[in-house]
Amino acid sequence: PHFPAFPMKKLTISGHIVNHDSEFDGEIVINETSGLIESVTKNPSDTRYAIRDTLDTSRCLIFPGFTDLHVHAREDASGTQNYKEDFKTASEAALHGGVTQFAEMPNNPVPPVDDASYADKEKLTRAHGLVPIVLYAGIGPNTRPLARNVPYKVYMGPSTNTLGFDSFKELEKVLILYSGKAVSFHCDDPE
Repeated sequence: PHFPAFPMKKLTISGHIVNHDSEFDGEIVINETSGLIESVTKNPSDTRYAIRDTLDTSRCLIFPGFTDLHVHAREDASGTQNYKEDFKTASEAALHGGVTQFAEMPNNPVPPVDDASYADKEKLTRAHGLVPIVLYAGIGPNTRPLARNVPYKVYMGPSTNTLGFDSFKELEKVLILYSGKAVSFHCDDPE
């Protein structure tokens, strides 16, 4: 067998693992050099050829990273609401709570409603975010679908910009343009 010249440092997390389709007692081995998970097993692995640190989680459940589908980080091209929260602080809070990615709402002073404004906000996520960030594009009375496939958000009532609708009739006229797109609705009632 091939053995590395220098042992790779690994972190082993042992405990009760909860996945989308099962629960079991096992271990997760993480390569500390790459930060990547090397294995998730029900049986302890051979530790003879690796230097390991073990994290005791015997009183915890171990879950995969979570996704938060409704975050208001407030950062946009205007920068006027960054004091509330920005992509860096939202990412830090997410990681602290076991959230490894999140979806950002579009109701900012400069909403991402077209290709250019979406790209501007996307640049901010890459520059300041510490986790992957999915951006919703906003749907408003005068918007059209973007050139690429993105998720969309509808605010049926008043919001912080021009994305809200005054009636279901007005909303229906615009939604026809988004047929076949991934559209989520904020829980509002314009009437």
